[in-house]
Amino acid sequence: MNIFKILSSGDGSIKEPNISAFLGYLLDPNKEHGLKDYLLKLVLKKLNQNNDLTNLILNENIVNLTNDSDFKVEVELEKKVTINSGSKNDIDIVIKISKDNKLVFILCIENKIRTKSATENQLIKQLEGIRNEKIEGMEEIINTNNIGFAYLTPTPCHKCEDEYKKFKDSNNIPSIHLSWTQDIYESLVDMLEEESKGKIEPIFEYSKYTIKAFMNFIETDFQSYKEEKSHINKKDTTKWSFNNIDNLSRAKLALNIITKYVNDNNCTTIEEIIKIFGSNSVMLENDAKAKDNNSNKKTYYTKDDELIQLSSSNDKIAVNSQIWTIEKLEVLRDVSKILGIKIEEVN
Repeated sequence: MNIFKILSSGDGSIKEPNISAFLGYLLDPNKEHGLKDYLLKLVLKKLNQNNDLTNLILNENIVNLTNDSDFKVEVELEKKVTINSGSKNDIDIVIKISKDNKLVFILCIENKIRTKSATENQLIKQLEGIRNEKIEGMEEIINTNNIGFAYLTPTPCHKCEDEYKKFKDSNNIPSIHLSWTQDIYESLVDMLEEESKGKIEPIFEYSKYTIKAFMNFIETDFQSYKEEKSHINKKDTTKWSFNNIDNLSRAKLALNIITKYVNDNNCTTIEEIIKIFGSNSVMLENDAKAKDNNSNKKTYYTKDDELIQLSSSNDKIAVNSQIWTIEKLEVLRDVSKILGIKIEEVN
């Protein structure tokens, strides 16, 4: 049973604000989940890798942000800010860190769980709005020295990458582009592994159960049971044309696009491909075959003429034949534009 998939199976009521609320709950050291400041520090550590969070670093580590420390953490959801034009913008998660009633740092997180929800100039407007804010009970106005942004999106999302690049190029504040599958999911995996080895304090059992359900929800692109079943049962008879090859199914279209992308860009590692097409789009040949041998249905294209040779390597990769949903078709469209070849619907 997955509570997230169940709750989203009615009218699809679990949307971005709901996901943001649960993430905000996990990031808040004051909540009763048992994680303390572990996940928040992981996010700040990622932010600090290419930025300088001097006020939050002690002995090369992120400072203690639990209730036992001198720092106070406050998490606000759907914070409304006013930009210079007078219009309002909402920031999904705003985390204020203070000490001795003085602002130390404020982290703004904009969350996207669907690639189509990326909005042009949204981050720039949010930064403008948050800089106009005065902190309640404090005299400070938020400035360049005490503010950071995290843009959390699906992978891949080329529209999101363009939006973040535009934001990054126009500002010198600490910022990071995070992905649900490659950052949040993996951080939760690391957290559970460290807890199981006794490297961090025990997490409440009900929290672990809920977090595992949330991880599965992330891994399946936030789909409800109803959506998953619909994708499995719905037979897609649409055929596609790409690079003078006709009558391709959506999965075969993906195979041909990924093959051409790898060859045209001389890809040497599987990580290069995953960054573009997503974490479960391909597997190394041996891993894929092993997985297929333990499955009742073919999950990857593993025939000799389907495997893709990586450049400067003996490794071959196999393309997933199951994951290419309507939404992921947009990724294939984006990559085909990069390749300079249009994909066309045949029927």
